[in-house]
Amino acid sequence: MKHIRAWMALALALLLMATAITPALAEGETAEPTPPIETPAAEGVFEIAETPTPAGVGGKALNLSFALRYRTGVHTFTTSDKDSAGLYTILGELDYLEITPLIDDPSLYPFSIDTANPAVIMIKDGAMQATDGKYNRSFTVRSDILNGTHSVYFNLLYSEKGSDEVKSAQVRLFIRVSGAISTDPTPTPGVERPSSTPKLIIKSFATDPQEIMAGSEFDLNLELHNTSAKRRVNNIKATLRYDGEDGMIAPISGSSSFYIDTIGADKVHSQTIRMKARADAPEKVHTMTLTLEYEDPSANAISTAETLAFPVLQERRLFLDTVNVPPEGSLMGNSFTLMMDMRNMGKAVLYNVTAVCEGDALMPYGTFFAGNMDPGAQRSMELEVEPTMPGALEGIVRVTYEDASGKLYEADPAAFTIFVEEPFIPEPEYPDKGEDLPGMGEDLQPAGGASIWVWVLIAAAAILLITAAVLIARKRRKRVEQEYEMD
Repeated sequence: MKHIRAWMALALALLLMATAITPALAEGETAEPTPPIETPAAEGVFEIAETPTPAGVGGKALNLSFALRYRTGVHTFTTSDKDSAGLYTILGELDYLEITPLIDDPSLYPFSIDTANPAVIMIKDGAMQATDGKYNRSFTVRSDILNGTHSVYFNLLYSEKGSDEVKSAQVRLFIRVSGAISTDPTPTPGVERPSSTPKLIIKSFATDPQEIMAGSEFDLNLELHNTSAKRRVNNIKATLRYDGEDGMIAPISGSSSFYIDTIGADKVHSQTIRMKARADAPEKVHTMTLTLEYEDPSANAISTAETLAFPVLQERRLFLDTVNVPPEGSLMGNSFTLMMDMRNMGKAVLYNVTAVCEGDALMPYGTFFAGNMDPGAQRSMELEVEPTMPGALEGIVRVTYEDASGKLYEADPAAFTIFVEEPFIPEPEYPDKGEDLPGMGEDLQPAGGASIWVWVLIAAAAILLITAAVLIARKRRKRVEQEYEMD
């Protein structure tokens, strides 16, 4: 009986071993690939596309022409952009778009209020109505408005594709006004200034380069125009001061004033001033006031002041760390994860930071959207990628982002290499008739997928169980015969 019990225990152990081997083999099966994560799109945002600051003269007509930029999620559409087929891309997003000048405070509105300036419908029933996809309208600049920079607000009514809901938004446009009036001198009520009094205005101003980077030097080119047709101006002192306490923009010479002896009637004087923007200047439109103090031929003192606007940009520095790939590589049919850190090392906010994997025989599961990154912020990227062929596969991670105006930038791509192998599936080998069974170390792979040793162990366990059953039966029969003989 002890031998029988030992055989039964051995058979049970062999069955347990076979059961343990089968699920272990199943662990090597390919997992279902993780589906890409869809990033929900943000609500639509409108802004005026990049356009030179319109400059108008008091009492004269000024034509405003600009395109609108519409941003939704990671995509940005401009009303004037067309695809390869010549269709406006914005029509895939909007069914209706209407724009109207907004007049909250008539005293601050720089144009004559004209009821002949109704709303402009740019898109209707999913079709572009505006020429070249731009807003075009002519306005008359008020002659009693202050010289300098003014804001014009526009109200937008729009509906998205396939929606009957009408939404509203606002955009703002800066304009420069000259040839109107200044803050000084203050006219006395009921007393008009002599029409022969010469007026000195800023005819134009520009910076070279046009884009002012924080920490850089640039030239400010001014043109001062004596608008009097008969009288010159003398002893002109021009003083340039930053509008604020920080002094983010200043002349390099250190002197904020310059002197001009005289400007003849209806003459223009050109002046260039070397300027510098501080390295820590915020990315925004900075303003400076230019005060002009001068005399007419009768030595009467006159003073005017105008505002100059300087858009300052901060350098954009998005650092991409090394792309990390699995050190053991990957197998055909299996996906792997790319990981990389991104850091905003500049001083400007980066908008809509997006990363995507590109490469031959590499199929990414979507893109990675990091959103907006403040200066000093860091994001950790993870991208799921599946190889479609074996070998040493090379790829790149391409990262794009936008500035506050929607201009698109791209960081230097980060390269990587991943080694991909084909999964090893040995061919099953069966012995020919008359040959011995495979020896130790020869793993055969039948159609079921389990090793030949699993079946050997199962067969051995079955033989042992049958032998034990036969011995038990014989033992019982012998005991019965002995009891019969005793009776």
